[in-house]
Amino acid sequence: MSRLLDRKLSRRRFLAASAATAAGAYALRWRPSATQEPQGAVRALVHDARHTAGELAGLAGGEPAALRSPFPFTHVGLHWKGEGPAEETAFELHTSEDGRSWSPWQHVHVEARPAETPRGETYGALVWAPRHRHAQYRASLPAAAAVSSVTATFINTVDGPLVETAGATPTPTGGDAPVTFSREAWGADESLRFNSDSEVWPRMYVPTKKLVVHHTVNRNNYANEREAQAEVRAIYTYHASTLGWGDIAYHVLVDRFGNSYEGRYGRELEGVREVLSPDVVGGHAAAHNFGSTAVALLGTFCSPEECPGGASPSAEMVARLKELLVRLCAAHAIDPQGSGDFLLSNDQWNRGLANICGHRDCNPTICPGAQVYELLGTIREEVAAQLANPSAPVAALTVFPAEETVTTGLAEYGWQAPGGADGLLYSYYLEGWYLPEDRSRLLYLRGFTDDRRPQWSDWVADTAVSFSGLPTGHHSFHLRARDANGVVSAYQESRTLLMATTLPASGDVNCDGATNSVDSLLVLQSNAGLLDSLPCPGSADVNLDGLINPIDATLILQYGAGLLESLPP
Repeated sequence: MSRLLDRKLSRRRFLAASAATAAGAYALRWRPSATQEPQGAVRALVHDARHTAGELAGLAGGEPAALRSPFPFTHVGLHWKGEGPAEETAFELHTSEDGRSWSPWQHVHVEARPAETPRGETYGALVWAPRHRHAQYRASLPAAAAVSSVTATFINTVDGPLVETAGATPTPTGGDAPVTFSREAWGADESLRFNSDSEVWPRMYVPTKKLVVHHTVNRNNYANEREAQAEVRAIYTYHASTLGWGDIAYHVLVDRFGNSYEGRYGRELEGVREVLSPDVVGGHAAAHNFGSTAVALLGTFCSPEECPGGASPSAEMVARLKELLVRLCAAHAIDPQGSGDFLLSNDQWNRGLANICGHRDCNPTICPGAQVYELLGTIREEVAAQLANPSAPVAALTVFPAEETVTTGLAEYGWQAPGGADGLLYSYYLEGWYLPEDRSRLLYLRGFTDDRRPQWSDWVADTAVSFSGLPTGHHSFHLRARDANGVVSAYQESRTLLMATTLPASGDVNCDGATNSVDSLLVLQSNAGLLDSLPCPGSADVNLDGLINPIDATLILQYGAGLLESLPP
């Protein structure tokens, strides 16, 4: 198994490796801007002020509750914990420099719900403040709701110290750049991605099938690029540290000036860090993150009926959004006007989900706001017009599993060129992965290269293929065609199924003293050729005969070599 992406990466190792390789590697990818030098990371100032249940009881009576920051803050995020329908509590917030003159009350939009965060709280979106010191909030509680704590996280992403970033990347320039500002350029503090010994959010990779448009529900009146960068740093700090995610949830963000910002951290290959790394799993839409890429518009774009403070996206923002969608559709061979059933990470289906969709198509939310959502139809058409290639060959799947959930481990596929086109060659792969219940890591079953990219087959004239022995997991078949002139399909055909075979009995394969699904997954990895060896073969009672002996070791090694279809029950 490749250790490239599955090894634990410590903060110390990350910084050391970056420093050692940055000088030469990044020069291959970026050229410095003549007008802007790379900047160091800005270490955000962060402080939590909390009201506990007892303090909240003492504040009863309808008066706003006040909290104070020890430093002037540029953003404040309200989050709360409770029982019953407490997560549906409606909060309003305003801020003040001196505790006497207050900004207008602002509705607190919900950013994340308890099931989406490690701490089990409901998190409101960030509210901007011009270096204020005080915040007040008031709440409207549903019947039977009980709020046990309310916390204001005060953030300042402007006045904190600059921290040296090993291998800071110059700002990419030119119309061909995937992003205007890399993480290094907008000042990401990479230490937020780590706890004491490893990444908080290990990077995982699943081929992109859907592109999801969001709005960040922050202010619209940031005055320039410097202020827009401060907004991105605030979102990153809030997501990575306060919500406990370990990184920003989006893959790329766009400001009102038409600049784009690199989001989620991606691959590192031979010392070179990819910017806008393909297929890295984000955290932007509950249950929809494995197989989607998020583009977030910096601001609030709801209609007056949806929320106060919404605006129309600028022409520059919409133009950059379309440019990014063209790039992403081309990179992943996605039909911008297509749609299809999408298998969620919780094994449920989102039926007929548009390939370019809004967050509201995935989850119960107003995101990306009506003033953006109503543009998506036109945007799809314009993106398709830019990608159109009438001469490109097409391959259509004609044979595929009739059921979306399969228990036999068998999947057969057939295809043809519409209209009987001659001389076409085809390339395909079957993407397979399994997500354990704890979601701590992804098990790659098949169809991935060592650096977790799609592993396409050679170009062949065959028009059918079958797969057997497929283990439990998500399996998606991908197909494209190429004509005699070397022109490849503009869009790929794909179809997903859920394989629900039984996990093999295993015993304590990893020698942790427990026999559970982790052991079964290790056996599956070994069977798929993704492990050089099992952690301690022979230490488990694989054949469940009450003995741990060389027979168990032999069975495990045979299974891993593909000499056994299954381990003894």
